Amino acid sequence: MRKPELSVVIPVYNEQTRVGRTLEEALGYLRAKRLAAEVLVVDDGSDDRTLEVVGKFRKRAAGLQSLRVLR
Repeated sequence: MRKPELSVVIPVYNEQTRVGRTLEEALGYLRAKRLAAEVLVVDDGSDDRTLEVVGKFRKRAAGLQSLRVLR
């Protein structure tokens, strides 16, 4: 596996209604550009379903170096 050429950091706090769209757009862009990239979702203690929504994107992140959540 190649080193990531790009790291995308997405800060979140109670973003369950918006994080899905953000990830859709970011993953689509990275795939189109064929970049070896990692996406880091940084959660600042969300108490809604933000992390659940992000978890659904892990399978869809195939082709990226990684999609990780940092808390």
